[in-house]
Amino acid sequence: MKISIVIVTYNSENHIFDCLESIFLFNDIGNQLEIIIVDNSVKDSEPLFNAIKNCYPNNRIKLIKNEKNGGYGQGNNVGISQAEGDVILIMNPDVRLMMPIFNDAIAVFESKNAVMFGMTQMVSETTKGLSFYTINPSIPIINVLEVVIRNRFGLYSQKTMCISGACFFLDKKSFEEINLFDENIFMYGEENDIHYRFRKLLPKKKIIFNPNLKYLHLVDGRFPDIQTKKKMLQATIYFCKKNSLNVSQLIQNEIIGVKFWIVIEKLKGKKDYSTFYSKWLIELKKLQ
Repeated sequence: MKISIVIVTYNSENHIFDCLESIFLFNDIGNQLEIIIVDNSVKDSEPLFNAIKNCYPNNRIKLIKNEKNGGYGQGNNVGISQAEGDVILIMNPDVRLMMPIFNDAIAVFESKNAVMFGMTQMVSETTKGLSFYTINPSIPIINVLEVVIRNRFGLYSQKTMCISGACFFLDKKSFEEINLFDENIFMYGEENDIHYRFRKLLPKKKIIFNPNLKYLHLVDGRFPDIQTKKKMLQATIYFCKKNSLNVSQLIQNEIIGVKFWIVIEKLKGKKDYSTFYSKWLIELKKLQ
């Protein structure tokens, strides 16, 4: 077994079958690949599991009903504990593969002293998303511009950028060395924490990004909401406190960044987005 794909589901019936179909379509390593699905749903998992078994009776798929919904990271840790592969692919149910990627990933981990490997995130067949973003931004407006420009041209920096958590590879042994996902983070911000620990605890290892390998993440047109932004901010605040970083500065930087985005969205004529960011700005100011 070379690669184990871990997919955490939560009421993901509308996504998981197309996700699996894309994996099998672009599987370039045959039976050296296994898939582990960990269902965090509070409802009965048997109907979903039976449907998967009926669709893919001859494929190597492990189906695990999580004993609790401990969050995204905890669910992934459950899956990783059952993984036989030396390389782990963490994959969201709303991700679709667009090309063969597994042989390339194996080559990276075998030859480049890598602990983590990322690829270009597409939000449509022709539109790039954010494949990576700035860690602990200090000058918000400059950081926003840097993220946009670097993503546009695939210019990843291991020192300053964190790879998106929707679909990325990990070296299992190295990930176990840094104690897997932090289960205190329920959802959002896990990749930032993982990147930080890799850089701190295994500084000689490499985090590799290949702009030529692509996957599709179905978030195009998904409008942001305040509750999600709050959860993301809570995760970031936890990360800052855990690593003795300045929370007040984080919130101030977020406020500056949101003001910048309000101007940008107004200039683009996107009133609904500028209105959303204005509402989010009000929430952020309550934390000052």
